Amino acid sequence: MDPVLLTILVIIFALIYDLSNGWNDSANAIATTILVNTLTGVPISTTHSITGAIVGVGAIKGWRSVKWVVGGKILFAWLVTFPLCISGGALIFELLQRVGMVAK
Repeated sequence: MDPVLLTILVIIFALIYDLSNGWNDSANAIATTILVNTLTGVPISTTHSITGAIVGVGAIKGWRSVKWVVGGKILFAWLVTFPLCISGGALIFELLQRVGMVAK
């Protein structure tokens, strides 16, 4: 599916959601982030966008409205996940090369 069309559909869905549930700042933040990144060609993780939008909107509504301990755990998981995945991928690639399943 065309990324621009997908982005437009996401925005329409977010607006319908907002109209049916009251104006929801998080949905608007998510749709805006996805739209801007899609139109500018910047790679985007929707999981990061959604989490960042929810935390950001919560922080604007009041510092205490965000459970910062949970946010810290999410950030820690993001920081640990990337090096572990890179290391695991490199290890598996090395093992596959040694057993001859991948050319050197």
